[in-house]
Amino acid sequence: MAITFSALMAELADAAYAKFDQKNIEDALDDRKFADTQIATFIEACSILPGTHNPDTETGFAATLCQELAGAPGKYGAQGA
Repeated sequence: MAITFSALMAELADAAYAKFDQKNIEDALDDRKFADTQIATFIEACSILPGTHNPDTETGFAATLCQELAGAPGKYGAQGA
């Protein structure tokens, strides 16, 4: 369970850089080099909350707020350079 959770959190951190504002979820994650199985798992586990994707800023910050589909509170994915 802990490994699955850690893997999802790592994917969420990487997904913060996906271009959800420009593409559908599958294509945006594919552009981030997610494997087909990772994309399927991400889509089954998370929903991107509408209007919460903040694409890369000039400083390299990106963020996306996701809801775990099992009904848990939102998960926040953020990355910065």
